[in-house]
Formats: sequence, C-alpha cells, structure tokens
Amino acid sequence: MRFIVIDRDGCSCAYCGNIADPVHIDHIIPLSRGGTNHLSNLTVSCSSCNLEKAALTPDEWRAKACL
Repeated sequence: MRFIVIDRDGCSCAYCGNIADPVHIDHIIPLSRGGTNHLSNLTVSCSSCNLEKAALTPDEWRAKACL
C-alpha cells in the first residue's frame, strides 16, 4: 500500500508541500476516529505534519493551528 500511495501522490507532503524525507503515510481520517486503511484515506505526509496532526482530522488540525 505504501508504494501505491507514494506512486500516486509523489513524495511531497499533502499538507505543507515540502518534499518528505522520510515519507510518512498518513491516515487522513485517523483509524481511531473511524478512518480506514483504504487508499482513499491514505496520503503522503512529512514527519512534522504527520506527528503534529496526530489523531486529528485535517480540518481539526488546521483549526488548531490557527489558534
């Protein structure tokens, strides 16, 4: 799955656009929040964004960043 996501999305972070090295594969909707391992719920992320986003949805994470 990892290679399929990287092939589909490239190596730039879906959230900040930085070239991700190493590449993390992020669950857009976290598994703990009802997300799945389906390809449509996976995207490339840099380690900073992936770790900062944690178990938040993208909208929750962006709203938190604006506080």
